[in-house]
Amino acid sequence: MRCLLYIWVLFLIIFPHTVLAGEWELQKSNIILESGHGIDNVSIEKVELHGIYFIDENTGWAVGYHNSTHPTPSYGIIFKTTNGGKDWKDISPRTHLPEGVLSEYYYYVSEKFYRVYFVDENNGWVLGTHGVIIYTSDGGNSWKKIYYDDTKWGVWKDICMYKDGSAYKGFLVGGEYKDYNYDYKDVDKGYIHKGYVYAYTHYSDDTIELVDTKIFDGKYKHFTSLNSGVIDSQRIFCLTGYNYEGKNSINNYGIVYRFNDSLVKKDISPKKVGFTNKPWSYACYQDVEIRNNYIWVIGTDSTIIFSEDSGSKWRKQKYEINSGKNNKIFFVNNNNGWVVGTSGGIYTTSNGGESWNKDNISSHYSKVDFEETYFPSFKVGWIIGNNGTILKYTQSVETYLIKDKIFAYPNPFIPDDGQEATGDYTKGITIENLSPGSTVKIYTISGNLVKETSKADAYGIAKWKVDESLASGLYLLIGKDSGNNIVKNKVVIIK
Repeated sequence: MRCLLYIWVLFLIIFPHTVLAGEWELQKSNIILESGHGIDNVSIEKVELHGIYFIDENTGWAVGYHNSTHPTPSYGIIFKTTNGGKDWKDISPRTHLPEGVLSEYYYYVSEKFYRVYFVDENNGWVLGTHGVIIYTSDGGNSWKKIYYDDTKWGVWKDICMYKDGSAYKGFLVGGEYKDYNYDYKDVDKGYIHKGYVYAYTHYSDDTIELVDTKIFDGKYKHFTSLNSGVIDSQRIFCLTGYNYEGKNSINNYGIVYRFNDSLVKKDISPKKVGFTNKPWSYACYQDVEIRNNYIWVIGTDSTIIFSEDSGSKWRKQKYEINSGKNNKIFFVNNNNGWVVGTSGGIYTTSNGGESWNKDNISSHYSKVDFEETYFPSFKVGWIIGNNGTILKYTQSVETYLIKDKIFAYPNPFIPDDGQEATGDYTKGITIENLSPGSTVKIYTISGNLVKETSKADAYGIAKWKVDESLASGLYLLIGKDSGNNIVKNKVVIIK
């Protein structure tokens, strides 16, 4: 039944194109850095932000490090907001320590943080250099280091987690390098770097398993990112990076791997599936996004490549060339996405990447390298980078309401798979581009009324709180778009 429903998704779901146009707000002045513990020369301009995560439009975290000079040590940074970025509070681990005990925690506090991931408002992880993993169960009010048999010069690059019953499970990717510069090109100096993938299971604060999966031969592998999605109704993880065996080696190429919870793997790197004559097959891939069978990969040399068949075939997508590298990609649905990179690069698409347009705001941030972007909804999102830069994007009501279309997500809705991208009963299904104040009626394919949503807000957004007793199937949505026209859409629920 699940496979049949997935086929329905491909043929019956309508994916409208919506123009991305909104307002930007620089939130740097909303941050107050805490001093103390021997760290007094603090400045937001010295903060390098690398990771950001939001669980809704109000609550989010940004991580990185304060790039200090001797004798003041660099240290890991964690900011938190609970009001959509109006205020960002410094909740870095050092702020929780009693005065005078910094040296005792130096190994843990002074790391550079690269990634943050939360499964809900309380439980989250931050990763960084020297193999550091810290965990919070109270939203960041306190932090605990996860101890394991780590490697001195190891660095974690990314993490994906999900809830499985009472436990939290997921995977982490990282690598061993010659020293704290974490440069894969040290192979040219005789050092062989190694990438690794660890399986993480968090049963309780006192019972944690972190195991090297050894799923891939990590020799010469520089892993950069990890993401998860649903392909053929199954949770899939995609890993990107670069195989580097030395300057001018014919064995240098971009890596894209797929695997599932059972560690069944597949190499879908463009070079390995037949695209050996394409220059973009040899770029260093920086990030990956998965939406149903669609996969986007970005990287150096202005690379954005796309597969519509889960990685069997690839092609390059067109956009205004960025002089540097692309660092992160994020899609809010199958059509609307963002790419950020060096030299102020911000690119948007409203047609699944068939065309990418440079945002006008980019010219104001040409000296900023953007590291990550995250959109908890279509109408609001954030982009972060160096110099303590936090940009908030808000879609205006006028540009948000496009006539003749309504759309719903996540679609398909798979609430029991533990995957954020496919939804859960708590958040339900979001229906957008409605006439403000209107409702949506949901019917079975045979015409039986299932539910009528609450009224859409000023942005034309309504929420469908899906009843847990509702069966798998195809459901018809009927409502009024922003032009007061009666329109329809379809949603698939897979249980």
